[in-house]
Amino acid sequence: MKIIELKGTHYEIGLQIGEILKDEKNTGYPPKFTKEVLEKSHPYEEVVKKYAPYLLEEYRGLSDQMNIDYYVPITLELTPYRFQTSCLVFAIAGEHTKNGLPILARSHEWDEECINFV
Repeated sequence: MKIIELKGTHYEIGLQIGEILKDEKNTGYPPKFTKEVLEKSHPYEEVVKKYAPYLLEEYRGLSDQMNIDYYVPITLELTPYRFQTSCLVFAIAGEHTKNGLPILARSHEWDEECINFV
């Protein structure tokens, strides 16, 4: 497992992540999405804007640093429009939560026809 420590504003953290991932552009990351698929991610952006807008700042920093379309990380991380469904896992250290407890989140992706919130 690779552990990275990032500090700064959410935008600055996105820049740091983009710097780490820059070399991956030569190996196929991020994947190429059609314009239609990128446009389908717009409603998901609106949901995240309402509940976790700081994530969008990280994606903006990442996309700026990697010189990619802002909707690529949104499509990749927040929508079911990837090339295959999979499981997402992330953790937030307790020092960054209101109650001081860590958060571990795991989410199995869904099929588009099963959702109705956007």
